[in-house]
Amino acid sequence: VVMYPLVSATMFICPVLIGMWGHISFSDLTGKASDQVFPMMLTEHTPIWLASLVMVGALAAMMSTLDSQLLALSSMLTRDIYFAYFRKTASLKEQTFVGRVLIVLLAIIGLIIAKNPPGTITAIATQAFTGLAVLFPTVIAVLYSKTIHPLTCIVSILVGEAAVIGFQLGIIPKSLTFGFLPVVPIVALSALIIVVGSIKPIRRLD
Repeated sequence: VVMYPLVSATMFICPVLIGMWGHISFSDLTGKASDQVFPMMLTEHTPIWLASLVMVGALAAMMSTLDSQLLALSSMLTRDIYFAYFRKTASLKEQTFVGRVLIVLLAIIGLIIAKNPPGTITAIATQAFTGLAVLFPTVIAVLYSKTIHPLTCIVSILVGEAAVIGFQLGIIPKSLTFGFLPVVPIVALSALIIVVGSIKPIRRLD
């Protein structure tokens, strides 16, 4: 418990320091070219064998993470949507087949996006973490409240994710962030829905 924040802080500081060092070493990099700063730093300041070893390790970690995300997402779509709402009588064999098909489809979608990414790694990561941050009020609510209605959590998540998309597409003006990153008002909105739903609970549908 004591070491966790220290280790986490150290791990987050390291990439920041690499980025600052890279900006000093390659100050002319702009846009998507800045995504290559890490391999460029390795090539510039380490032996070729060490640079290759580090990059192979990084690629292995990335592939492991992508595999886990594909499997988790296909499992959720199969169990929580296909099986729960469309085919409650689906056998385990059928669910396995659907899951494998979804893995292929999701991988193809990922490749299409990767071929022409919407922005830099930093911009993509910021959007991803903004989408994940929407879940924070719901997680806290279900941990510490025994009366929160599931529908309140669903509405909070849907409204939050809709706001993420709205800011990303420019439908919601940036002026509504009041100078903050979009994640701040979005999480505040999701939390407000949770609070209102807790004060005035939604009547049970059953």
